[in-house]
Amino acid sequence: MKSPVIRLARAGMALQIAIIVLVGTLLFHGLLSLAFRLTDDRRPPHRGERESMLQVLMIVPASERRAVIAAFPDATLERCVASGATDVASSYPLGDGDCVTLRDPPGGPRGDFFPLVPVLGSVAILIPLLSFWAARRVTAPLARLADSVQRLGASGEPDILIAEGPEEIRRVARAYNTMQSQIQDLLGERTRMLAALSHDIRTILTRLALRLETVSDDETREKGLRDIQIMTGMVASTMAFVQGLERHEPMESVDLASVLETLCDEYRDLDFPVSYDGPAACRYPCRPHQLGRALRNVIDNAVKYGGRADVTLTTTGTGVCITVADDGPGIPESEHERVFEPFYRPDTARNLATGGSGLGLAILRSAVLAHGGEVTLANRDAGGLVVTIELPEPVSPGSGPSRPAQA
Repeated sequence: MKSPVIRLARAGMALQIAIIVLVGTLLFHGLLSLAFRLTDDRRPPHRGERESMLQVLMIVPASERRAVIAAFPDATLERCVASGATDVASSYPLGDGDCVTLRDPPGGPRGDFFPLVPVLGSVAILIPLLSFWAARRVTAPLARLADSVQRLGASGEPDILIAEGPEEIRRVARAYNTMQSQIQDLLGERTRMLAALSHDIRTILTRLALRLETVSDDETREKGLRDIQIMTGMVASTMAFVQGLERHEPMESVDLASVLETLCDEYRDLDFPVSYDGPAACRYPCRPHQLGRALRNVIDNAVKYGGRADVTLTTTGTGVCITVADDGPGIPESEHERVFEPFYRPDTARNLATGGSGLGLAILRSAVLAHGGEVTLANRDAGGLVVTIELPEPVSPGSGPSRPAQA
């Protein structure tokens, strides 16, 4: 059988908040009532001391009374004028015409208001702290749920939540876990379907290529083979894009500077004007094949549509920044966001004749988002496009001097 504390922790959020408010109100009133009881004593204060003093004054001779009175700051010895008590003083006759007048301290019977101040201060500090702690206990599962949703959107990795806290949050956590499982199943089913289609299409394309080899007209054969090559590239790009969305590749620590230099060297070997400027080494944990494919796509786009690619790698206090600049016509700012959509081409210049599939930038953004980064586009004043890739920490720059740009 569950204890009342466990049942309360698993109760609805509305009930828990109502209990927090009720307990805080009762605690405030209880401490405040206790403070007033400690400070509000309506009996005549110092009663025992005054009775003892009066008994002594009755016994001692009149000549010694002033010496006794001097020990009591609130008492004065004077000739009797009137008897009785007022709000601030009490007069007691001594029997021979003298009277002793006892005055109460200013501010009340005792003037003992000081203990109320720390009590009220403690109440003012304790109640908000307890309320904040209790509210955090109630809303902590909701904060964990929000963090998990944010991680899922950034990396795409499933993050199963433990159903705990109020009933409403536990229901949301269970529904969220079910949704993650369904998303993974849908992605897996889509990948399997596309893989099957890709296999069938490649088989047909291979047959067409074999049949074209028997065509005697060289021009017709070359055009047919070119179309088959384009179709094969489109199928490969589509599969790469879909597989990049699944993100099953494990994380590894790689030398990002070496990856970029290798890509630049490959294009320079083909006589393309590609340069690299950045550190000699830069360790970075990533999915190497996914990120390498994305970087290859952006460099390839710069070479095809911009005539050259100037690659720069810099380390920042929050991660690494990679820029790829070209000398092409750029992309209108109104289309900077749309070019990241799959199969979208900004103009007629980027058509099938160039061999592109419209997935290069979509693959790039998918890979960068999978690493928690951002990718942006900007047109240069002198002409050309700059692609900026920002990847967050962790990053551990390698030792060694920075390598200048190599053309």
